[in-house]
Amino acid sequence: MSDFIARVGTFFYLVAITFFVLFVASDSAAVRAAGEKTNYDFFFIALILTVIGFFFRKRAAPPPAAERFRMIRKWRENQKARAAEKSTLQKEKK
Repeated sequence: MSDFIARVGTFFYLVAITFFVLFVASDSAAVRAAGEKTNYDFFFIALILTVIGFFFRKRAAPPPAAERFRMIRKWRENQKARAAEKSTLQKEKK
């Protein structure tokens, strides 16, 4: 269920972005035509939807850590272990 709530929060974010784009478009249209006014309703709707989306996303559990770079991490750990082993062998020889 929490996964669904997080998806709803993402949906609110996407709708808020759409309303913000409409606000920017209405603002640029108002600049071009001197008689038109900027439609601030789009901005406030986007702001409200962003807050709602934030609260929905905040209620969801954080995603598990990604294991994308496990091979690189393992390779680096092995490299550090070999370097530490090599340094201890050099200390023993002296």
